[in-house]
Formats: sequence, structure tokens, C-alpha cells
Amino acid sequence: SLVKGSSKLDSRFGMVIFLYIISTLAAAFVAVFVSFIFPQTIILVQNSELHSAPDGITQILKNLLINAVSNPIAAIANANYIGILTWSVIFGVSMKKFASENTKKFFSEISEGISDVVRGIINLAPFGIAGFCSCFYKWNWHLYKLWKTHSCTCRLHAVYEPCSFSADCCTSP
Repeated sequence: SLVKGSSKLDSRFGMVIFLYIISTLAAAFVAVFVSFIFPQTIILVQNSELHSAPDGITQILKNLLINAVSNPIAAIANANYIGILTWSVIFGVSMKKFASENTKKFFSEISEGISDVVRGIINLAPFGIAGFCSCFYKWNWHLYKLWKTHSCTCRLHAVYEPCSFSADCCTSP
């Protein structure tokens, strides 16, 4: 998107950034509000020396800056998304300045191809959801039949594979 844009950042980018900041703040406020309504008790792992909380905002900002300017290949290899985004923006702004029209057309076509693949995956999502629903329906139907046909105590073994079910029935209680 940055490569295809005009020489100045379009006004839509300003609106996207504004909406991103507003939605992030709204989500944070809602999360804090809900955490006060429904307090949770979390038991943490006793071995906390490995991962400790940051000392303050300066350590957080320092880690953010170090992650943002890390090597782009290392960022991809280590799933450092802040570094990947930073280098992507730098690359896009640089390509907007220096790229020829053929290069801009190439990136536009790559972007359209990726968008088409994502659109296809999104269009296939209902089939995956239907598969999950049928799998759970099948498993619940087996439980219902077992409950109706056997008046015994059963040990159910749900194997963690799609749509698998077995039960060992014992004598009546």
C-alpha cells in the first residue's frame, strides 16, 4: 500500500491510524472494566526467575526499540513482529521514493494476488466451521445413544482426533 500511494501519505492512512489508536484504547478500557467486574485468580508458575516483569516503562520502551531495529532476517526467523512491521514500513516508504513504475506495478500485482488468496481462504471458512459442527454433533449423538441404550456406568475415552469416540461399559451400579 505504501508503494502504490502518492508522494504524500494519503488521508486514509491518517484515518486508519486514528481508528487503530481509538479502538486499541477502547479495548484496553473494556478489558480493565471487565476485569474489575469479574476478577480472576491466576496461579503463576513458581519458577519465575526465567521471565520477570519489566522494571518500568523505560525497560519496555528500550525492548520495543531494540526489537524494532533488529536485523530483518532475524526478525522473520524469530517471529519478531515489531521488527517485521518496522522493516516493512521502511521498505515501503523507500520503494515509494525510488521505485520505477514497473516495480510499483509488480508490487501492486503481488498485493492483488495475496489479497485473492486471502479472499479464497476466507470464502472456505464456512466449510471448516461446518466440519467442526458436524464433528461435535456426531460425538454428542454417540453420547446420547450410549446414555439411552445402556443403564450402566461408562468410562468415556475421547481421543483427541477429529470425530473419534469410544466407551468401555461396566456393570450396572
